[in-house]
Amino acid sequence: MNNVDDVVLYIGGVAILAGLASILNAIFFQFKYQKLIDQQFHGDNYIDGGWLFNSTRMLMYAHYCLFPARAQKDRVSHHVDSLSLKIKLHLIFNWIATLCAVCFGFLAGGIVKWYS
Repeated sequence: MNNVDDVVLYIGGVAILAGLASILNAIFFQFKYQKLIDQQFHGDNYIDGGWLFNSTRMLMYAHYCLFPARAQKDRVSHHVDSLSLKIKLHLIFNWIATLCAVCFGFLAGGIVKWYS
């Protein structure tokens, strides 16, 4: 193997591990906290759209935790402020892991395409 293959394997491996961590965290979060938080944010308008839909909501809640100005703009800052630190850390971890999985996946694919 040459150096490019090793780099692609490393970057691709990081993407796969980040993606798996994100999926496992989202599944755990779905069963432990999701319904409670959705009802807090949406009140009586709460609709359980399934795991995939709830995972995208989870990313939105993490976005609110990371960017408080956005939460204020959407008038949900009082909900975000009332979340426990443990829940916020789950949300932020999932947001970062998903972003890393996507970025490293595209980077590995770009390197493969560039050098092939």
